[in-house]
Amino acid sequence: RARAWMETGDYAGALALLSSPVDASDAVAIASLEAAAARGLGHNSDENAAWRKAQLAADSDLTRNRYLGLAEAARRAGRREVAVDAIVAACRHPVGLLPPAREIAWVMDDLVKGGRANDLLAVLARILPWEGGEPALINNAVYLSLILERAVGGAAVEAMKRIVEAHPEEAGFRNTLVLAYLAAGDAEAAIGLYP
Repeated sequence: RARAWMETGDYAGALALLSSPVDASDAVAIASLEAAAARGLGHNSDENAAWRKAQLAADSDLTRNRYLGLAEAARRAGRREVAVDAIVAACRHPVGLLPPAREIAWVMDDLVKGGRANDLLAVLARILPWEGGEPALINNAVYLSLILERAVGGAAVEAMKRIVEAHPEEAGFRNTLVLAYLAAGDAEAAIGLYP
């Protein structure tokens, strides 16, 4: 009902209704609705507090589902940064399904633009097993691991050699292989990739 009230512009009525939810209510959904209603009323500090409350509620869940619900609610409310943080938190959580990479590509773009390499690496590390052998995702994960000095050169070399062999036309893949060779201490092989 609170959502219906907000759709008609009655944000104060929605907040009043949300102030006494039933015990079995979804705490993330309630806090997300409180945030959206506060935003509608222009109460920025109340909105931010409600988003923090929703994040804390998602933190206490045993699966990723609450984070994903929070991300969707934040996105609907126009709070893209809250949605990005929720997706990152979902990827850092060990249990539950995640959306396919194509559905969260916007999150990865925002993380790149925001200079959040460690968060991007966490997202890539979690979605890679589900995405199979997607060469661009593997390349991005290996590249980030190398520049953040988290990759072992030999493993990175082997992964990138397979990708470069399958996609010799992709200069970006070859550049990552060069970095992998350098990280493994094989400057001669790195130089040998370029005529």
